[in-house]
Amino acid sequence: MNSVIGHLERVSLKNIWEHESRDFTPWLSEAKNLADLGDLLFKERLEHRKLEVPVGPFRADMLCKKPSTQNWVVIENQYNKTDHDHLGKLLTYAAGLNGLDGQKVEAVVWIAEEFLPEHRAVLDRLNEISGDQMQFFGLEIEMWKIGNSLPAPKFNVVCKPNLFSNKLKRLENMTATEMWQYKYWEDFKQYLKNQSSPKNEQIPVPVTSGIPTHCLTISIEKSKFQFNVTVHTGEKRIGVEIVLPDSKESFEMLENQKEAIEREFCEQGEQLEWQNNPNSKVSRIAVYKYGVDIWDKDDRPNQFGWLTSKLIKFRKVFLPRINELTTTEKNFEETT
Repeated sequence: MNSVIGHLERVSLKNIWEHESRDFTPWLSEAKNLADLGDLLFKERLEHRKLEVPVGPFRADMLCKKPSTQNWVVIENQYNKTDHDHLGKLLTYAAGLNGLDGQKVEAVVWIAEEFLPEHRAVLDRLNEISGDQMQFFGLEIEMWKIGNSLPAPKFNVVCKPNLFSNKLKRLENMTATEMWQYKYWEDFKQYLKNQSSPKNEQIPVPVTSGIPTHCLTISIEKSKFQFNVTVHTGEKRIGVEIVLPDSKESFEMLENQKEAIEREFCEQGEQLEWQNNPNSKVSRIAVYKYGVDIWDKDDRPNQFGWLTSKLIKFRKVFLPRINELTTTEKNFEETT
């Protein structure tokens, strides 16, 4: 029996996207493509914020947010081989956009058709000296097709931070309290994994690139909002929060439903804390449990059980409302 086998054919990027900034960058900024890129690099989607972001006389191709940390990810694209001009711009953007709107640049992504060994060495060195404060990625992009098929992109990661090495360095410099918090969250993540089953409502196990201390973050799909689970050693307090960064309007819309939300959420003697924080761009709605003996390892199953139950309730009460808010904001942006 004869079979027909196709052959891969390399396609030039310019045959698909004639101009890098006018064609390729807008394509990459589409939600599906950024989700794929984010999953490749961070195991979570990226959220597009701005194109052609001014930094002095220069313009960064793309600025994104990483939902789990709300920090910036800067993306710089380039056709052909990497060069010193784009390397210099990359470093300028990393410094110039750090601290924008109160958020740090967590990662810098350089995309090109071919990486020169010298530039790979620079990114490797930057990752070595910056630790977990800033991450540098180098990606080569290829386009392939088979016969008359549609061309498909393929990203190859040629430079990335050594997260294991960075984690070890971070652990070596942690205080006793930070080390305790780290172990607390490692135990909690294992607890969530053990609780997951088809019969139970599953909570996503938080994915963190750094080392968590006072909180763990769970991003909310297709939304800029997030859930935090927190532990406060000084106040002997654990809690669950929904965090609304840079969205006072969304907080007010939820607050208008306060009576209905609290009727759905609150059990006897329980209260939600509505933290508008007028001097900050970040608002929170939280539930806390005080007087917890957080140092008692034998009590951790009880603490983890409480946190998990409140996470499930937060998702049940807030996710439909968050989806409605996200749809409303998207429709507003499309009409303005």
